[in-house]
Amino acid sequence: MYAALRIVGSASVDSCLFRDNIGGHPTRSDNDYATLDARDAQSGTVITNNLFYRNLWPLAVSCGFNLSASNTFSCDEDNHAATPVVTN
Repeated sequence: MYAALRIVGSASVDSCLFRDNIGGHPTRSDNDYATLDARDAQSGTVITNNLFYRNLWPLAVSCGFNLSASNTFSCDEDNHAATPVVTN
């Protein structure tokens, strides 16, 4: 499966909504990608203020990547108010 956005090099991803993507699955194949796949991101890459909502595999980053706590992850399948929103 392909990523909605794949970063190779450096980039800034800010205030984006990633919703209902079926990007790859982390255990299927090395050719699968997360919805936002930043495993090949270079230094200077910034991922901030994004909402990841109902994605199969929302985000992939390399070890040691410093991900901003401003990103939010949710999997509210039934739109229930009690479903917690998880911040990084």
